[in-house]
Formats: sequence, C-alpha cells, structure tokens
Amino acid sequence: MGTKQSEPGAYEQNNAGETETGLNQAVIIGQFVSEPEFRTLPSGSVAASFALRVRSSTAKTTSVPVVWYDPPKRLATWTVGEMVIVRGSVVRRFFQAARGLGSSTEVVVREGERARHRAKSQTVLDRGASELRTAADD
Repeated sequence: MGTKQSEPGAYEQNNAGETETGLNQAVIIGQFVSEPEFRTLPSGSVAASFALRVRSSTAKTTSVPVVWYDPPKRLATWTVGEMVIVRGSVVRRFFQAARGLGSSTEVVVREGERARHRAKSQTVLDRGASELRTAADD
C-alpha cells in the first residue's frame, strides 16, 4: 500500500487497486493579531508564525496558530488588527518537551490575502472551493 503526496493537504492512497482521495483544507477568515515571528530553518527556508483571531456571534472567540513557509514579502506589510483570509491545511506536530511528548496544532498556509483586497481574497476562496468540489467528485 503506497501513499502519494500530491500537494499539502491532499493525498491518494492505492489499496488493492482502489483509489481514495482525501482533503485537508482550512480556510480562516480572521483578525491578524500578532506580528509574524520569522525564523530561518536549517534547510534555509523561512517560517513565519502568527495568530489569527476568529470571532463569531455563535461561538467563543478562537485564536488560530498559523505558520507560513517561505511567505511572500507582502506578509511583512500586514497590519495587526486587519482582517485576512488564509487557506492551508491543519497539521499536528509532535515534539519532545521537558515533561515528555508534546504536540501542537496549527494551520500551514498555502496562500493568504488581506480581506480588504476583495478580488485577491475572492481568488483564495475560489481556489479552496474548487479543491473541495474536486475532492467531492472523486
């Protein structure tokens, strides 16, 4: 049984001739609440970590941890307090902590835009909807 990773969040699995397709997609529309923390990884890639606050009239306010690998330069121009839209996949990471094994869950961003840029934001949403339709049709 092999697993083929075609794109972050999507996979195909071949099991006795059958193909199953899955989709791990998150779309977060929220308030940019912290300046990104940029760090260079041993591979040379850059990881930008930040949080988005999602408020809802029907649920508690949620803070969503986000990481964007090799983000575009425009991320540094995003302003704390503005609304943004990001699309990516949910990832749970495990690590060794002082008291044993620890874990964290975050959204790994594939693309993002300021919500005030309507056309660009709509493109992010349209790509996400297209992925959902494709996964549902498989």
